[in-house]
Amino acid sequence: MGKKEYSIFCLQSSITLFAIIAVLTSAGGCSGRQQEEAASAPCTVTLSEEQVETLHITTAPLGDYCFSGTIKAGGRLAVSPRSMAAITSKVSGNIERIIVDEGGHVASGQIVAWLSSTGLTELQSRYASALSRRDYLAGEYERQRQMLAEQVGAGKDYDRAQTDYQSACREVSMLEGQLRQIGADTSRSPSPAGKIAVRSTITGTVEHIGVQTGQYITPDVPMMRIVNTEGMYADLLVFQHDVGKVREGQQVRLISGENQEYSGKVSTIANTMQSDVQAVHVRVSIDEGFRQNLIVGMYVEGQISTDSICMPAVSEDAIIEDDGKTYIFTAAHEGSRWVFTPVEVRRGLEEADMVAITPADSAVSLASIALHGAYYIYSEMKKGETGEE
Repeated sequence: MGKKEYSIFCLQSSITLFAIIAVLTSAGGCSGRQQEEAASAPCTVTLSEEQVETLHITTAPLGDYCFSGTIKAGGRLAVSPRSMAAITSKVSGNIERIIVDEGGHVASGQIVAWLSSTGLTELQSRYASALSRRDYLAGEYERQRQMLAEQVGAGKDYDRAQTDYQSACREVSMLEGQLRQIGADTSRSPSPAGKIAVRSTITGTVEHIGVQTGQYITPDVPMMRIVNTEGMYADLLVFQHDVGKVREGQQVRLISGENQEYSGKVSTIANTMQSDVQAVHVRVSIDEGFRQNLIVGMYVEGQISTDSICMPAVSEDAIIEDDGKTYIFTAAHEGSRWVFTPVEVRRGLEEADMVAITPADSAVSLASIALHGAYYIYSEMKKGETGEE
């Protein structure tokens, strides 16, 4: 055989060998030119009906799923300013006794502590003297009124008695106002001299006590903080792209850091944007029966139920991720075999195991897709690419 004839023979042998390889690898995965164009031309996977059954692969047209439209938002538990009170004394003095404990319940007007004040003793003494003088002058005024009515008294004596009595009443009223302003007792059986009752201004729970017995305090020193949790709410931050879906009255599921669950409803939606995080404050009122053991400032995660949205979706078992892209498989029944082709899609809403999808190419038909077993199809496709058996 000459050199020219030998070269022709080798060329024919090479062509035959490539043809055989192409036939052997066409059953699954990419080969030859397909491997070079994998980025633009998706590979197909051919499986027998027995393989499809063994791998539990199911096929059907792409269907719709109705998402509940849950919006997730983080936030903290809070109360309105009128539901919190810092208890202070009206005058400077020493704490004689604290009669409540942290965590204890108090009513509005209830005494929470006693103070002693050196300036109070004199004021109480002046008040007691003014009361006695008023009572005396009241009797004298009544006596002069009767005498004048019986025409046995002088008019000037009646006028003087009336003036003195009115002056005594004004003094009592002034001193009584001063005592009430600082929280001192003004009854006929007053509290011990120099003692001032400190009272709660709201009904609620004693959240914190910041003083101790014997401590000298001034009116600007908070003694304790009381919180009324009946009006507690969750202050959630909803991001700008979700605000349009939120409505007053929507149900909200709240989960605390301890995985405790509460329920509530959207009560108000702020009209201003918090610029640093591009979010809006949404207030959620907590349903009765779920307000026990709640702490102001506690972090919660809110799940707001918005309007139901129905759209094409598949389960996670129908999706595979490859090189940063998402794919599902279309299915075609050809005789006794199934041919599966990967189709790029974009993920949308997610709920439980369902994912909304949109084909990257709107012209692609999704009349029949693999609803389950995408991972196994993907594995077979990779075997074909690498030439594994």
